[in-house]
Amino acid sequence: MNFFRGNVLRAALLLSIFYAESADADLSKTVPDPARPDEVLTSKIFYTGTVTLQKANDLVSALDELNVKYPRLKSIYLYIDSRGGSMSAGQIAYRAIQSSRVQVITVNLDEVMSAATMMFCGARNRLSFPDAHFLLHAPNEDFGGSFRPDELNRMREDVGDLRVMLSDIYGQCTNMDRKEINSITYSENNRERLTPAEASVKGMVTGMAHEIVDAPVSYYVKDRAR
Repeated sequence: MNFFRGNVLRAALLLSIFYAESADADLSKTVPDPARPDEVLTSKIFYTGTVTLQKANDLVSALDELNVKYPRLKSIYLYIDSRGGSMSAGQIAYRAIQSSRVQVITVNLDEVMSAATMMFCGARNRLSFPDAHFLLHAPNEDFGGSFRPDELNRMREDVGDLRVMLSDIYGQCTNMDRKEINSITYSENNRERLTPAEASVKGMVTGMAHEIVDAPVSYYVKDRAR
């Protein structure tokens, strides 16, 4: 059984491949020697740095391999340390995590900010280390250049679509009411910087982490060294 359900994620994956920034990311993996796939019950993925379409594609690849190759796998711990980046990439990661056959547990290692909060919200179980923090704020898009009135209207619509997407995700992974979510996603003046305890009160964090799990299979999705 393929762990992707429906065609939405496939379309997002094709989009990510088409627009991939081919030189911005590294995906690596460590496996014990010898490794018996039927003995692997827990795995982990470290996602660090900017949220980009290429790295979202790498995350999808890692999740797909884990779901297919390890038949008895019970949990995938996704450790995130990111200040954000592309919202399109954040949505792809969010959908991939939601669609995984194997349970994904997201963990805030240090910083989960902006578009990275979308990825964090993809899991039902969302943990955080006690000294980590979160940043929720309004979406933004860098259009650059000069524009005609009709182009400005289209850009306004584009940003509005991003805001709806982000608001829907926050509505599903927090207990904040629509008024508070609308406030956060409308103006940078209403940004929310949260401690794990504050994020827990808002329902974004479901538990605390105090150590990195020991797992025989680990993946690393990171920015390419310059």
